[in-house]
This record gives sequence, structure tokens and C-alpha cells, in this order.
Amino acid sequence: MNFGARQPHIWWIHAIGSKVRTKTQKGLVNPTIKKMVLDVLKPHEPPIYELASKLASLRGIDHVSISLAEIDQSTESIKISIDGSDINTDSVRHSLEELGAVIHSVDEVVVAKRPK
Repeated sequence: MNFGARQPHIWWIHAIGSKVRTKTQKGLVNPTIKKMVLDVLKPHEPPIYELASKLASLRGIDHVSISLAEIDQSTESIKISIDGSDINTDSVRHSLEELGAVIHSVDEVVVAKRPK
């Protein structure tokens, strides 16, 4: 794929770790985040179902899935998968911080352009 060539109208980015692929097609505009997978460190409280409910209540988020990766004496490492029509990263980060959680890394992102 030639990334230097101009191919107008649509692009999407799919990032996993440090690998990023871009594709172009015609007919789409207004990029939005459709999916995010986050590695998060949180205290034992609140439980993950409360965290999932809080995130799912945010505008533009349709689905939240959380899996427990590791537990230690005072914290839990979790993976959060968020799907939606227009995910606002600032709202997600703010909601997590309100509950005492910290984003360690963004492990996957899907960005797409909305149809005209």
C-alpha cells in the first residue's frame, strides 16, 4: 500500500499496540471513534459491573465489556472494550478517573468516517 498517494474521501485506522493500518475508500466523512480497548488499573471498589454501567451510560457508547486480567492486594487490572457510534475519549477518561481508575494503555482503536 502506498501511503504517500492521495486517495480521497474515506479512511479508517485500526491500531493494535503500535501497528497502525490505514485504508481509503470513497464516500465517507466526519471521523468518529467506533471502538476502543483499554488496559486499566482500578481499585477493588467499585466492582466492574458498576464501572461498565457508568461507561455504558455515556453518550455515543452502545456496548461495554470488561474482563479481569489480574488482581493484587489493592488493585485490579482490567481490559475494557467499548463499542459505539461516536465514543468521546475525554468522557471515558473522566468517568474512569471519577471511579479511581487509571488508563495504562490504549490497546486497540477503530476510527471510521460517517456517511455524508
